[in-house]
Amino acid sequence: MKRLILLALIVFLVTGSAKTQPTPIYPTGTINTLTPLFDWSDYPPSLMYKIQVNAGINTVINDSTPVSQYQTPFGALAENTLYYWRVGARTSAGVVWSGYFSFNIILNTVLPPTLIYPPNNSVLCGSSIVFDWSDVTGAISYQIQIAQGVSFTQPVLNISGLVNSGYALQTGILQYGITYYWRVRAVTANGTTNWSSASSFTILSALPAPVITIAPPGMINTLTPYFAWNPTNGASGYRLSISTSPGFGTVMYDTLVTGLSVTLRTGVLSYNIIYYWRLAAVNVCGNGNWSSVWNFIVEETGIRQISGGVPSEFKLYDNYPNPFNQSSVIGFQCSMKSGVTLKVYDVSGKEVRTLVNEILLPGVYETTFDGSSLSSGVYFVRMTAGAFTEINRIVLMK
Repeated sequence: MKRLILLALIVFLVTGSAKTQPTPIYPTGTINTLTPLFDWSDYPPSLMYKIQVNAGINTVINDSTPVSQYQTPFGALAENTLYYWRVGARTSAGVVWSGYFSFNIILNTVLPPTLIYPPNNSVLCGSSIVFDWSDVTGAISYQIQIAQGVSFTQPVLNISGLVNSGYALQTGILQYGITYYWRVRAVTANGTTNWSSASSFTILSALPAPVITIAPPGMINTLTPYFAWNPTNGASGYRLSISTSPGFGTVMYDTLVTGLSVTLRTGVLSYNIIYYWRLAAVNVCGNGNWSSVWNFIVEETGIRQISGGVPSEFKLYDNYPNPFNQSSVIGFQCSMKSGVTLKVYDVSGKEVRTLVNEILLPGVYETTFDGSSLSSGVYFVRMTAGAFTEINRIVLMK
């Protein structure tokens, strides 16, 4: 009875430990050699192994070997092809096949460079650019391309053999205001990597100086002068700078204006001081070119209120004397609180003086117009207060 039980246990151990089929070990997944050494588990009852490798429906390897390895002959396999393989163990009872395993050959698995500067969709100021990208391990050199289209069919720049992961572009090769695309690839001992993803950039030039249309003349009698200019293409705003020095060594007023005109606020200027000012257009690159330097001085004539009564209407009085030799007094009245401007124009319509530009309460006022710096001739005084406008003719005779 004990012998029978022992014999049954031995039979169970032998049959239970026996392998049912050979098991493929390598290659699987992605490999980087055209001549892999196929390897599979031993199958003790085998007298010979048979290996089959298929690419789709085509069998590219169908061979036999007495050991559980097989060295691929050169030329049997190709890159970027999905293969399936299996092993059969030939025994006295027949052939026992393993299941299929798959693999793909990619010789160069090195990733392409990553672009660093300029980043995608960037706006650059000036055409001197230092391109930068990440290092690639094992890279022998790099190639950079710059084109106006993302397809890179006609690159404007195509440079290879760069030993460093950067390139300093010379000024003048690229044009302002055009969107360019750039990409890089590395050269290794196994060939070239794929191209990096493309990034775009646009180069902006310095903005030209704005064309000034209204400027305070050399002598004014308002502490809140008015400035105006034409739009500059590409500008996001304008910078007005005022100084008491023609070289702008000390800037006493500097402001950013989004529109095309500005009236200086009270508290900035003082009487009998020469002020120098200039204007520049602004965009993402900062200030453009400055305009010419202008200057003016505020004379202390001022506005005099001669009556605190409430007039029934707005009115511009005739100046006296008229004609006048050097200066003339101009009176006007306000029927309600309002912003009032009094400006003098020559016969061509050019503004030559701003006499009043303030918010006034109801009352009667007068101011003095000094024409000593102007040529003899006919001038016009225009008063504006809300919807009210009136113009008087004055004559300067020297």
